[in-house]
Amino acid sequence: MKTTVPSALRISSLCLLALSGLAQTSTLQGPAGGFLFDAPSRSLRPLIGLPGASHFGPPILTGVPLAGVAPDQRKAVLASETGLQVILDLRNPYASIQNLPGAIAAPSQILWAADSSSAVLFSASGKQLQFLWQDGGNILAGPSCDLASLPSPVRLLAADPFARIAAVAAPAEEKSAVFLLREGSPPQLLGLFPSPVAAAFAPAGSSLYLAGASSLWRIADLSAPSAAEALWENAAELPEPVALAVSNNGQFLFLAGASSRRIRAYDLSAQRFLEDLEIDNLPSGFEPFTPTSFLLNPLREARDPVWILETSPAPRVIFIPSGE
Repeated sequence: MKTTVPSALRISSLCLLALSGLAQTSTLQGPAGGFLFDAPSRSLRPLIGLPGASHFGPPILTGVPLAGVAPDQRKAVLASETGLQVILDLRNPYASIQNLPGAIAAPSQILWAADSSSAVLFSASGKQLQFLWQDGGNILAGPSCDLASLPSPVRLLAADPFARIAAVAAPAEEKSAVFLLREGSPPQLLGLFPSPVAAAFAPAGSSLYLAGASSLWRIADLSAPSAAEALWENAAELPEPVALAVSNNGQFLFLAGASSRRIRAYDLSAQRFLEDLEIDNLPSGFEPFTPTSFLLNPLREARDPVWILETSPAPRVIFIPSGE
């Protein structure tokens, strides 16, 4: 029996072929480890097996330029030739695809909140940022935050979609100007920091951590932002910081450097360096993978393994072979 999909739910012909194959013959076996956007193959693929012993399954969706999978491993927002769509149940994609009206065009990043209730879209070329949230069985798009007044290029440093706040950086001579964004408000300058700079919000968006080439800072109260306080001078010791992350329980802070094959871990409660976590590839960012883990190399090459940082019960790095 041939299954059909209404035209309003179409993603692209390639995507429909992949979905059709999934509907007719399921190839998932064993305990599923979730789903992942596989950038090299422009597809959504299942992870099969338990953490530390997982491998890629065949794609369930192909021809996808960009997608963001929620940490609950059920939902995904994806960009396609026809705009943005939402899949509310990755194990039943036919019945759960929705168009996303009002979403900004061609986002360059899609990031979810740790609780999977909301997400953020960011367009570097369009200088726009937009929050999404779930209302029952629908994903809704809020008003777009216009960043046209900021000098190019604008980078998304961190976002807390649940709190609907984000931090972006724009060039300011030889430094980075960091701005706080709130839905419905213009960008608010937080300060100038040595370039490059990385940032991460504490849980619930209560404070913001920033990293430069030689220091780590914190803006403790974002309800009334003041000057950043230095936490550790000369503590980073990682050239070109590219990403910062805070564990979901607020205990650990992790720093990745562009030229280092390691992740620096700090204990925030004790305010001390904890350990270095070695990896075999250059980290390129921290994207939420599950509520207690991050994807380290979303921009990996086709043959590179997937690296995942688990933060609970203790920090550790695991890898998943690419399957190429």
